[in-house]
Amino acid sequence: MLKLAAFDFDGTIADTLPMCIKAFRMSVLPYIGYEISETEIVQMFGLNETGMVKKVVKQDWEAALKDFYSNYELLHNEIIKPIDGISDLFASLKQENIIIALITGKGRKSCDISLKKLGLADVFSEILCGSENTPNEKEHIEYLLQKYAIPKKDFCYIGDTTGDIKACREAGGICLSAAWRKQENKVLTPKELEAE
Repeated sequence: MLKLAAFDFDGTIADTLPMCIKAFRMSVLPYIGYEISETEIVQMFGLNETGMVKKVVKQDWEAALKDFYSNYELLHNEIIKPIDGISDLFASLKQENIIIALITGKGRKSCDISLKKLGLADVFSEILCGSENTPNEKEHIEYLLQKYAIPKKDFCYIGDTTGDIKACREAGGICLSAAWRKQENKVLTPKELEAE
């Protein structure tokens, strides 16, 4: 029986990946002198924004990070709402007394900006953010399982990348892939999640 559902953020709760890439690219360009490719940016996912900026900006990384937060918040106006149906899923999970957690590679500051802008600040019982040194989703999953004393079979992690799947499998949890289709306008209910 499902007792705790943990969600990734970018690409899972909201279609924020293009915005994240654009904000990062805009922010580091003045400091590195060339436009970093989308592939290079995506390869750094799993690190929080501090780790990503430090990886490419050797001098004045603090200024580049400050620019990132400004650009990130400004570009958030392009994201109107969470993925269709996700708020209903959260409400349904809460109604079933299922704990809802957020596990994201984002840093706390960008995560707080996104949650506030999308009206999701009060949804999660736990918000676990990324590290600047190494991806830490597996450790966060293990922490949740231990803290809430939940058997692995009663936990699921919903993410949209192979990294999410790998981290969840390494921790021994069940991973569901977020492959939302706009035409379907539907996410799974808790009973459907359990059936998966």
